[in-house]
Amino acid sequence: LASPSFYLNFSGIKYTLKAAENEIFYKYATVAAALDYTNKAYAAGDTDATAVMGDLQTGGGNLGTLAGGGNKYALAILQGADGLADGDPSDVDAPDATVIGEVATAALSGKAAITALIISKAVPAIDVVSYYNPTDPSCTGSTVADLTDGTRYRVAADLYAILMMEAAKKEFGLTITAYSASTGSTFLSANDMSTTLKNRIDATKDDSSSLVELKEWACLVGFVNDPSVLNGTISNAVYGATQNASGQGAMADYITDAVYNTWGTGVKTRDSIDRGYLGGYITVLSPLM
Repeated sequence: LASPSFYLNFSGIKYTLKAAENEIFYKYATVAAALDYTNKAYAAGDTDATAVMGDLQTGGGNLGTLAGGGNKYALAILQGADGLADGDPSDVDAPDATVIGEVATAALSGKAAITALIISKAVPAIDVVSYYNPTDPSCTGSTVADLTDGTRYRVAADLYAILMMEAAKKEFGLTITAYSASTGSTFLSANDMSTTLKNRIDATKDDSSSLVELKEWACLVGFVNDPSVLNGTISNAVYGATQNASGQGAMADYITDAVYNTWGTGVKTRDSIDRGYLGGYITVLSPLM
């Protein structure tokens, strides 16, 4: 979930989510966040957190008892594993022991393993990805087409992003292949920088007047400077939102209709976030913050 002022909102794409897979994702994400708070409290010597960590090491069979006795860490973990679909995260009807076990096991291996687990649940939750018409630079209208599996799309990305795709594969098992052409098997890689650099914008030109590199913020700068788009400004009416004292859109505010309805079209047109799940996520974790 990005702040409305973040230029992801100018990316030209949007996506929808799969209901069942989204529920699974929130279970894992909520339990992982609750366990992270628990672990930090445990390191600080909190007795309730210590009790939960000790129970998880032996299978987590006493979490219910601990929660019933007022242990907020045990309760948050159980609430997250129970799921947020019923709109009432305060009840714990049927917590998924598999979720708790997989998150706890991953936590033993460190942050990278937890991140990999969450990503493995997030990606399957993404349903349709679609793009806006190139003649709609503010991306406030309807999308014109859906991206299809097995099709290559021409995009501009910075070198860091290309190289990070390989890191994502190594760290998280997430494969995103940056092919160098619409056909063929050649792809961009740190292992073959010669081929990779041949795909630069204006790579064949080397005089000082040429745009040799395309920076990831160049599109945003062009957008702001072009008076034909939004009069040379990022319009608050289109991309703005009610902000909190720190000057950032408050995630907790995002779930309330009164605040959400103040957000501009450029943000809400991309809104694939289930605010019910997000509200439950915040409700479960708030006592631990």
